[in-house]
Amino acid sequence: MLSHISRGLVAVALFASALAAPVADGHSVFKRGFLDGVTLKNITLPYRGSLPLFPSLKSSPPDSACKILQANYTYVPGETEYATEQNRYYSILNGNDKPRCFITPTSGLEVSLAIQTLALTKERFRVKSGGHNHNANVSSVSDGIVISLERFAGVVYDAKTKTAEVGPGQAWIDVVRALAPYGVAPVGGRFGDVGVGGFLLGGGISFRSNQFGWGASNVVSYKMVLPDGTIVTASADENCDLLDVLKGAGNAQFGVVYSFTLKVYPQTSQIWGGTVNYPLSAGDDILKATQAYTKYNTDPKAHVFTIYTSIPLNNLGLWVVGLFYDAPTPPPNVFENFTKIANISDGVKTQSYTDLVASLIFKTEGTSGDWCSELLPIPKDANAISPLKYLVDTLEKTQAPYVNSFVSSSFVLHTVSKSLMLKQAKQRGGDVYDLNPNFDYYIWQYTFTALNDPALQGTTRKLLADATQTGRQMYLNLAANGTLPGPWQGLYHLPLYSNYVCIGQGEQDLVGRLSIAKQAQVKLAKLKYDPKGLFTKQSLSYKL
Repeated sequence: MLSHISRGLVAVALFASALAAPVADGHSVFKRGFLDGVTLKNITLPYRGSLPLFPSLKSSPPDSACKILQANYTYVPGETEYATEQNRYYSILNGNDKPRCFITPTSGLEVSLAIQTLALTKERFRVKSGGHNHNANVSSVSDGIVISLERFAGVVYDAKTKTAEVGPGQAWIDVVRALAPYGVAPVGGRFGDVGVGGFLLGGGISFRSNQFGWGASNVVSYKMVLPDGTIVTASADENCDLLDVLKGAGNAQFGVVYSFTLKVYPQTSQIWGGTVNYPLSAGDDILKATQAYTKYNTDPKAHVFTIYTSIPLNNLGLWVVGLFYDAPTPPPNVFENFTKIANISDGVKTQSYTDLVASLIFKTEGTSGDWCSELLPIPKDANAISPLKYLVDTLEKTQAPYVNSFVSSSFVLHTVSKSLMLKQAKQRGGDVYDLNPNFDYYIWQYTFTALNDPALQGTTRKLLADATQTGRQMYLNLAANGTLPGPWQGLYHLPLYSNYVCIGQGEQDLVGRLSIAKQAQVKLAKLKYDPKGLFTKQSLSYKL
């Protein structure tokens, strides 16, 4: 009886031999070194049954990657693990898809096997990290393959370098809990159930962003598998052009990242934070306070996010403001514009950072969700809130005909400070967004959460697209008349934030909205690292 290791090595040899053979078009699928950088003694491929032999691969492609990779990390319909994977999505829009199988690799080599197999079978596929993205088909696919990174869930802290190696297949609360005993924390997601992988590849807004920039600003290196199966590291010393584009456009996609090495920073045992609920009547005061905070706050330990939420089924609505200060007590003037407003309930308190992140988990079981967003430079006049009120009104008008179908709809303001967050991001090497450091910004976001009715799926997507485009046109009109900054004031581009873009719906062009220089950088990297367009043809990639 062969051991797991021996069987794995034999399988690798057989598979590599098959992939190295010419296929129908006369070219080798296996072009670069299949085992480059891999230590053979660490390879384990624990197959369930007898060794899978591939006598027909040289003459014709197999039916499915699921049949080739019949390992115990491949789950097919009918298995308990398959159903578990379907339930690990934030939105049921993704959980309703029926993949041919889930492949759940445990190493870079196994990811490489999966990618090269998919290149051979030409099947559609998606890559799933935490499954947090609301939009349908981003990390799921029917009649295709899903590579789930759930098994890459480790956290290894290096006290010498003050870094942590983190797997993408977990939520940020898992990372925060793992690092807490060392007195450090990552620049990670504010909400505990946000997945690691997508957050970092899209940039990532953190409670600590005013101190340390985007989450991606703090990635030291990425371990990943390129579309041709090569295992590489992207860092300042290796493949630095790849490192640059992964910070913000990582979902474009250049391969599968299975490990991040992050800078982590000392975390006080106690912080001050939580959420405050306000009545609808406080809307103007909330918007003015948010705008004043974004323009005038100079304390990097402070962070604010603002949400308008409508719950049409119960005819309810409220404002929710998240307040955070990276110390047990904030100075009295930092949040006074918010604390002086009469509220419905106040959940802000001194607590551990871990407890705060764990408390911010808002998954709604059995519902579907979609989101879209845009970037908006804030007016010079901190009291000019009419653009924000217009966005709230647009949300209300959009959902009005569907009040009996939506569980909730939200308008979210994520603040981006030029003097704090953008400055820190620039000092850490920059990112693909390349935002003008002379302006403060909002990332404003619409989110619709609906009942699990398949008939609503196309409706919510169209409503989101229409509402977001209406908001975008409002900005263009105000820029044209000088109310908001426009190109003639140094604002030459207004990019989209990758993590909330309407990917998969075709409404928004992430790469086309970057600066000319960054567009060229992303496109050149795509040509270099995915010259055959594997991800463009078979997966879900942004427009290039």
